[in-house]
Amino acid sequence: MTGYSRSWAIQCALLSVPFAAILHHAVFFRPTCMLNPFGPEYTPSVLANWITHDPSLPVALLIAALVFVAGLRLPLARSWVPAFLIAFVPLALWIWDVPFAGRPICACCHDGRLVLPGIGRVSSRHVYAFCAGVFAALLIGRKLATIASKVAARRSGSRTS
Repeated sequence: MTGYSRSWAIQCALLSVPFAAILHHAVFFRPTCMLNPFGPEYTPSVLANWITHDPSLPVALLIAALVFVAGLRLPLARSWVPAFLIAFVPLALWIWDVPFAGRPICACCHDGRLVLPGIGRVSSRHVYAFCAGVFAALLIGRKLATIASKVAARRSGSRTS
């Protein structure tokens, strides 16, 4: 495996974290954070219960594998994955919480506990919207940077001719 394909494989494997969060919260166990249906903390027995009853992780791994295969042929997929990973870190933390730390995000933020000026009580919808906005901004920023570099290349090429 080349350095490029190894990096691509790692990026796609990491996709399983936000994908599993989205699948768990929006599809399979609406609308709960990762552990609520299974136990109070990331312990071996709770993890075993979660893995045997929640299809979100296997489905997320399957989708990540499909993205990996698609990205081998489609440059567009390879350019969107890093932006998605960066943008959806807050949602992954919101749904997964911080493993082995006593679930601080759930304790201080969920169920309307987090209140922000101008927003009010923060809900999962706010986190999804924030992440989607960051994702869009990263994609737009990347596109603008690409356009700017092409314009700069044309300008420098026209000066040398």
